Amino acid sequence: MKNLFNEIHLEEMKARVEKLDSESVARWGKFSVQRMVCHLLDNLEYALGITEGKTEAAAGPPMFIRHLIRLYIPFPKGKIRTSPGMLKRQPGEWEKDKRGVIELLDQFLENRDKEPWPIHPFFGRLSGPAWSRLIWRHFNHHLSQFGV
Repeated sequence: MKNLFNEIHLEEMKARVEKLDSESVARWGKFSVQRMVCHLLDNLEYALGITEGKTEAAAGPPMFIRHLIRLYIPFPKGKIRTSPGMLKRQPGEWEKDKRGVIELLDQFLENRDKEPWPIHPFFGRLSGPAWSRLIWRHFNHHLSQFGV
């Protein structure tokens, strides 16, 4: 399974982020490319503990269903409401925001041995490798949304 603790997968993801253009148009959903990049920044900052969030997972389906979603089930296109905590940042300077994502991806890999990892607002307590797989899938979803 692809994940961001694998340096090859991380470099592939960074190359895809580099391919984004400020004029890229979404194939589905409501995000502009600038808003999506800020969403990815918010996501990485939360996972790294730079910003704080919930101390327990929100109510929802049983945890085994959530983990099937986290690991295997494709994310629905344009149908999931994003946690407000992952929509804090407003778009700023395009290249600076994009560079911020790449820098935080590197920081994510550097922190692979940290413990504990934050509680995800939907998936609950996750290990570092579980976060790494989830963020890879999340990035893949949004970068595919914009054709890269």
